[in-house]
Amino acid sequence: MQATDGYEMTIREYQDRLDEYKAEVAKLHDENVQFKAQQEKHKESCVRSLNDWAAFLAGEVGEMCSLLKKLRSEDYPLEQVREEVVEEIADIIVYANLMLVELGAKPHWELIGRSVKETKN
Repeated sequence: MQATDGYEMTIREYQDRLDEYKAEVAKLHDENVQFKAQQEKHKESCVRSLNDWAAFLAGEVGEMCSLLKKLRSEDYPLEQVREEVVEEIADIIVYANLMLVELGAKPHWELIGRSVKETKN
């Protein structure tokens, strides 16, 4: 398996990275649940709906796609936009998680794993 920094990862290294990622997403999810609870407790006028989070998510996906389009059409080197792409992906994860919170759901690792396997086939 090829890592982003150019070296081959062992299965154990990949599993460790995946475990770290799962822990970070779980932490993010807990923080987003607390954020939603605070908004509801204070009855803030800016309480967001599922449609709001979906619109924000779509915007972030669009921004990421625009950056990736630069790589292809404008012959930018990946190093030039890598950090921006990573930031957009992070925003996508946050908004997708906020949608899960709004739906009262948690990330389901079994479903995510199945989706990854289907993508590889």
